[in-house]
Amino acid sequence: MQAGSSPRGRDFAASHAELVFTLQHSLPDMQEFYAEMKDRVGEAGRNRDDYAILVSVDPIVGETESVAREKQAYVDDLVDPRPGIPFMSARTGLDLSQYPIDKPIIYVPAETGSRGSLDIILQGTKANILTLGEAVKPFAISELCPQVVGTPETVADRLQEFFENKGCDGFIVTPTEMPGSIEALTRSVVPILQKRGLFHKEYPGSTLRETIKA
Repeated sequence: MQAGSSPRGRDFAASHAELVFTLQHSLPDMQEFYAEMKDRVGEAGRNRDDYAILVSVDPIVGETESVAREKQAYVDDLVDPRPGIPFMSARTGLDLSQYPIDKPIIYVPAETGSRGSLDIILQGTKANILTLGEAVKPFAISELCPQVVGTPETVADRLQEFFENKGCDGFIVTPTEMPGSIEALTRSVVPILQKRGLFHKEYPGSTLRETIKA
């Protein structure tokens, strides 16, 4: 399993990985990454279907849409943005404290550090041209992982949309809280996906590899 999104990381994954974990911020971003990586796998002489791409999602489930949104707002408001700069610096390998917080993050130079990690941050902030200071809060909340918020049905709809529109082959759940987020997902969303034929009901093998390839 591989998780680097830099050009070098993508080359390595295309040649060697069976699973790729990626953080993309919207369906178009997922589709672009998915198509590129499947092409790279084919160019590496491998079967595209033997290679699975899993995207990160943060599901927030509520009995109603308003309850889910209230839960999202409450949890997000608990996050202290002050550690955001050092946290973001650690993820990118860049000392971001030396840059003005009112400067758009897209203009932060990146000659060193983790190119893939910075690209993910830039991808998630480009739509609103966020400054470094503005990017701190959403990054501290979920590292800009997409939050899928709503009732069990609407969360299932959204995950199905990502999957059926070639955004991914599956998901890495990045929970807001533990174990509450996982429990809500497995108890309320997974049964809906099972009824739709999108989620297995049994584990065909004793390893992750056997289950994914079944």
